[in-house]
Amino acid sequence: MAAAIRVLVARARGPSILLAFAVIAAGTVVGIAAAVVLSPKSDTYTTAVAAGLAPRMDPEQVAGLAREQIAAMATAASRSVSPDILSVTAVAEADIESVLPHLGNPDSGSDRLVWVVKATGWFVARLGPAGRPRDAGPDGYLIIEDATGHVVGMGVGRR
Repeated sequence: MAAAIRVLVARARGPSILLAFAVIAAGTVVGIAAAVVLSPKSDTYTTAVAAGLAPRMDPEQVAGLAREQIAAMATAASRSVSPDILSVTAVAEADIESVLPHLGNPDSGSDRLVWVVKATGWFVARLGPAGRPRDAGPDGYLIIEDATGHVVGMGVGRR
């Protein structure tokens, strides 16, 4: 960018130098606006690990994976909404209702460790006909398996 500025200023003479500076200023404002839209809203979120669990991943890794997934959903839905992580909690899958009470007690009884990430951004639960988003909203949760880092569940709303 500095090289482009030097070229614009070096080639400008008289009144056209003002135009060169106006172009530079406009480009700078656009660049700053793009950075604000695409950057995470906050780096502050709560973390918790249920007693007796020893996760493989740390909360920052999980939050990073969640940000990527939420950003991908927003892009696929043509939304320019930055993800904002609210909480990252590690639990045994069988105890997930302690973090997401509306799910109830899963039948699996699995002791696999999962992370529940609650966030805002743009969530798309499933795709409808012809790739049109359905069941979408500005907040939701992801369930990420600790052993693999894969998203194994998600939901829209119900923070």
